[in-house]
Amino acid sequence: MHALSQLLMPRPANITPGEIVIGIFLFFPCQAAMITAEDFVIWLWKKRLGLQTPRWAPAVGYVWVVCALWFSLPFAGDAMVRLKMGEVSPLPFTLAAPLVRMIPVP
Repeated sequence: MHALSQLLMPRPANITPGEIVIGIFLFFPCQAAMITAEDFVIWLWKKRLGLQTPRWAPAVGYVWVVCALWFSLPFAGDAMVRLKMGEVSPLPFTLAAPLVRMIPVP
């Protein structure tokens, strides 16, 4: 669904539809595989070691989520960069730009 919607976006002439669709298409199954692997590890932990969750388990979960996104986000990100999404605003106004300008950048 998301991959097909990318075909409706204007794109540079040298970018084929396949180059756009494959990145988005790979992102979502990759996320599903990561979630399934996480659920399997949780199930295995509970089956082998009991129902008690160690105190460090949430920290491992956060690290897992960061690593999963770090691995899978380039699939979708590359497609978005090729489409040149985000280079210009789709709206004639912005609400966030004044807030971003208030952030002190060295």
